[in-house]
Amino acid sequence: METPRSAATHVTLTQRHGMPGKYAAYLWKNIAIIVWFDGPTLESLRSFERGSQEMIAEHPEGLSSINILVPGGRLPTPAARRELSRILDAHAPHHAGSAIVMRGDGFFASALRGLLTALQLLQRKTIPQQVFSDYETAVTWLLRLHAVRTTETLDSTELLAALRQVDAVCVSNTRDHVRAG
Repeated sequence: METPRSAATHVTLTQRHGMPGKYAAYLWKNIAIIVWFDGPTLESLRSFERGSQEMIAEHPEGLSSINILVPGGRLPTPAARRELSRILDAHAPHHAGSAIVMRGDGFFASALRGLLTALQLLQRKTIPQQVFSDYETAVTWLLRLHAVRTTETLDSTELLAALRQVDAVCVSNTRDHVRAG
């Protein structure tokens, strides 16, 4: 598993679990950073749940997450959405909040963020969630919530550095995924 490291900020994160072409999950302190290359499937959600349970066991103070949706991925099927809801409900007592980041400023990215927000409104929310178009706004929102719900105050500059490191690793993975897809 790749462990990105930046000498400039001294931020270290570790890839904890994942499924090639589907998702990669990293951990920075008690923040899970999940990159979704494609829509969750029932198979990838089984892997995701096992990995999430391991991170929860390591962090009894609670976790927060940033979910990065890579452009071009499919939306989950209704069955996968139901399974994801079940997983989120089961993990809610250990989860402070979840930021969903779909970067981009074009029509497609904006429309997809709107659809994600609408889907969230239709679901029962057990974990505070919000959709964002950039890392900076997502980090500001999440870290406030994280500090209140886990009593841990984390540095936004370090979390942004961790997100940039994940970006650097995932750019090559995305190219590979697109070629293989």
